[in-house]
Amino acid sequence: MKSAPSNVIAKRAAVFLALAVPFALSGCYFYDGDPVPVSSIGVTPAKGAISAGASCQIFNGLTGALLSSSTTDSSGACSLDVTGYSGPVAVKVCDGVGVTYFDETLTTPANVSMSASNCLLAASPSIPAGGAPKIGVTPLTHFGAVLAGMDPSSTSPSAPSANAISAANTKVKVAILGANFTAFDILDAPTPPKLGGTVTTGDANSLLYGAFIAALSKSIVAAGVGGAGSVFDRFSSLTTEFKTGGGVFTTPAIASAVRVSAAQLQATANAFYGAALTTQITNLAQTLAPNSDGTGPKPAPTGTGTGTGTGTGTGSSS
Repeated sequence: MKSAPSNVIAKRAAVFLALAVPFALSGCYFYDGDPVPVSSIGVTPAKGAISAGASCQIFNGLTGALLSSSTTDSSGACSLDVTGYSGPVAVKVCDGVGVTYFDETLTTPANVSMSASNCLLAASPSIPAGGAPKIGVTPLTHFGAVLAGMDPSSTSPSAPSANAISAANTKVKVAILGANFTAFDILDAPTPPKLGGTVTTGDANSLLYGAFIAALSKSIVAAGVGGAGSVFDRFSSLTTEFKTGGGVFTTPAIASAVRVSAAQLQATANAFYGAALTTQITNLAQTLAPNSDGTGPKPAPTGTGTGTGTGTGTGSSS
C-alpha cells in the first residue's frame, strides 16, 4: 500500500489543528473516564410500597444544601433533579397529605397511614452510576445514613465525608446481610410488596430486595423487638441502637431478628411475589444472615424436647 504524500499529510494535520484548537479554547474536552454528570435520579422508597404524595428531597450529602424536591407518584417513586452535581447525596422521604405505606406485618396486610415522624433516609458517597441512576430509600439505608452522622429530623441532613457514608453502609451490610452478600446493594432501588396482588414485574434483584425488607419487617415484629409501636417506630428504635453500638446491634434479640433466614425470606416471597424467587433465594442460603462474625448463614433453629430410647454398650473394668 502506498503511503500518502507528505503534502497531503501536512494538509490533514493543519485541518485537525484548525478544528481542535478552538474546541480546546472553548473549555470543552473529550471524555477521559471521569463520571458523566446526570440530570436526574430516580428514587424508590420502601417500607412496603409507599403511596403517591410522599415528600422526596435530595441534598448535598456533605453540606446539607437542598438540591431539589418532589413527591412520589402513583407508582410510589419519584424523580429528583441533580443537574451539575455528582458528589455525596442524602435522600429524605417523609409523610405527605394522605400518604400510606403497605404494612405486611399485620395479620391482614393493609395500607396504613404514615405519620409526620415517619421519615426514611439514604446516603450515597456519589450519584449512582449509569445512564438512568436510581437509589432506594429503605430501613437499611436509613440505618447507614444515621450511622454516618445524618439526623432524620434535620432539614439539612449531612455527613462528615464520603468515606464516612461508605463505611456506615458497609457496616449495615455486614450486620444484616453478611460480609459476602452480593445479590443486591442496600442503595439499590427495590420493588416493594403492595396491596392488591402478587408483585411480578421488576428485575430479580429489585424483587429480592423488596422481599427482604418485607421479611425483615415481619421478623422484628414477630420477635417483639423495637418496642410495641408501628413497624416504622420499631425501625426507629433499632436505628438508635445501631448508631449507639457503632454499627452493631448490641441486644441479642435484635441482632438475631435482623438476620433474616433464607426460609423466612422464601415464605415472604411466596406470600407477596409468588414462587418466582425460589432459585435466587436458594442460591443466597450460604451468604444470607451471617453469624456474629459475618462469615456464614444463620444457624437452623434449635429447640428442646423429651424422648425415650434404649441402647446397649460394652465396657471393661480393672
